[in-house]
Amino acid sequence: MAGDLNSDGETNGVRKIARDEFGYRSLRAKTTDDEITGEGYSTFNGFGYTPANRRWIDDILTPAGVEPYAGGVRLTCKRVYSICASDHNGLLAKIKF
Repeated sequence: MAGDLNSDGETNGVRKIARDEFGYRSLRAKTTDDEITGEGYSTFNGFGYTPANRRWIDDILTPAGVEPYAGGVRLTCKRVYSICASDHNGLLAKIKF
C-alpha cells in the first residue's frame, strides 16, 4: 500500500493504523540508511529545493512477508525536470516477496 500519508512517524496516523490493525510497516522503518538513496531522504519539497530533513510524509507500507532490499527518493523539482508535476518526491522500492 502506498500513498501520501501526511504523517512522518510510526506512532501516528495511517502508519499506526496499518501497523496495529494489519501488521503493515513502512518502507522507511524496514530499510536501513545504507539501503536508501536520494537527497535528504525527504518526500516533500514544496516545488523547490528538497530539505535534508529525513522526513517521509509519503510511504510504501508492506506486510511482514515483504522485505525491501533497496529504497530511494526520486527528486521531482526543477533541478531534475523542466516542470514540477508534484510538490512531493517519489519513492522507489525494490522488494522481495
